[in-house]
Amino acid sequence: MKRKKQTFAEMYKIGQRYYNDRGFCGVVAVAVAAEVAFGKARATLASKEHKSPRKTRTGTNMVTMRDSLETLGCTITNIHSDNPKEVNAWCAKGTTHKTLGKTCRMLPKDGVYLVHTTKHITCVDHGDIVDWATDTNRSKVVDVYKITRNYK
Repeated sequence: MKRKKQTFAEMYKIGQRYYNDRGFCGVVAVAVAAEVAFGKARATLASKEHKSPRKTRTGTNMVTMRDSLETLGCTITNIHSDNPKEVNAWCAKGTTHKTLGKTCRMLPKDGVYLVHTTKHITCVDHGDIVDWATDTNRSKVVDVYKITRNYK
């Protein structure tokens, strides 16, 4: 499978112009995490093999994204914990960060992460946020996932 890196601006343009789509933050996150083209990520998310495939102009649930990433050769691991007794793998002090911006700033720069907020998902690729959201965004974080790419 051909691996491809695209910027958020390129993927936004493709989603708007060629697919007449909106609400495709999950598609962008899968495309960046698995290093595939926007169309390939969109096709795997809309595949009928999923229990609840993505529909055009709607969001994507996390179960469908997890299945699609595994289909594209990636492993996804939840590293966020709302339990204050557990130590998060990505923060030395064990504190949970409640906002998207602070979480993105605190993530290690050596991997790929998906930051799931209440109504959005953002991909952080080696410290770079590939999304319209910035590191000053105040959205509440629900989960943080580490993506392991199982291909060369």
